[in-house]
Amino acid sequence: MDQEQKNVKAYVYLLGFLVIFIAFAITSTYSYLQYSQIRTELITATQNNDRQLNAAMEMRVAVRERAILLWHMTLQTDYFEKDEALQQFYNHGSNYHKARMVILTSQLSSEEKSLMEVLDKETTKRAPVLRAFADRLLLAEDNSEHTQSLNQTLTDQIIVADLLDSMIALQQSQNEYARYHSAEEIADLVSTLIMCSSSDLI
Repeated sequence: MDQEQKNVKAYVYLLGFLVIFIAFAITSTYSYLQYSQIRTELITATQNNDRQLNAAMEMRVAVRERAILLWHMTLQTDYFEKDEALQQFYNHGSNYHKARMVILTSQLSSEEKSLMEVLDKETTKRAPVLRAFADRLLLAEDNSEHTQSLNQTLTDQIIVADLLDSMIALQQSQNEYARYHSAEEIADLVSTLIMCSSSDLI
């Protein structure tokens, strides 16, 4: 009789151990899958934001360099130097377009879409004036008469640059939020895992 009771107790302990082990394995597997999902979402979000951020910075550089080239063209009198500056001017315009396409083909938030729409509207309105002014500078013999037009053109570029600064700031804040949100989710996951493990052992 005693041996039979010992066997029953052994089976009960073994069964209890198996239940705890299975529960712990399920909890650990679930936690690992959740962690993997959080990590994947964080990597995807930051890669997307970093791609947009780099593109926005390239657009910002293009706007700045074009403004500098226009200013230099008003100081130059040699036609060939002006022509070289104009070629660089259009090269930066091409860089702007390529970077813009990177942003448009990435995953955009509603706020980013809205900001890009405003940016495109402003650049579409100002681009013909900007190009026409650059072409006039190439052929101008006296650059002094273009001083007022240059001031207005540079003011237009400042407006575009400010919008790009807003885009850069938005993407930086989204990266910070993605990392902070993921850290919070991982902390919650660890707390849940600890609580479940503790309850399994009780």
